[in-house]
Amino acid sequence: MPTIYDVAKQAAVSVATVSRAFRGHAYVRPEVRDRVLAAAEELGYRPNRVASALAGGKTNALGLLVPSSMSNPFYGAMAEHLALYASELGFELLIGLPARPTLESYVSALMDLEELRTRYFEWSTLYEDVFRYALSRRL
Repeated sequence: MPTIYDVAKQAAVSVATVSRAFRGHAYVRPEVRDRVLAAAEELGYRPNRVASALAGGKTNALGLLVPSSMSNPFYGAMAEHLALYASELGFELLIGLPARPTLESYVSALMDLEELRTRYFEWSTLYEDVFRYALSRRL
């Protein structure tokens, strides 16, 4: 699997320039960006989103916390529409699904979404206890 270092070498630029080119940074000249993107395509390189999230402290992910039971077709349809809309805006939708209908399980799913550095939380069901707990923990 090719790395950002391979792309930099192939395009004859620094690793920082490759990173800036992928982020659409204004300081990268169009011809350099084209060369970087061509090298990446030729090598089959795809940016590591986990590494980008760690470096930048954020992701292009929206977190959706849903009830522990997805048997209601409403939740599946809602998640599908939210994923489509998020995609149109350049985001990905990550779903937090509690293992059980308990406060601990909801909080665990919420914390998982927070650890993945999702930008927003959409609550399909707002349980007052979970909300209070999340506020007290500043999640």
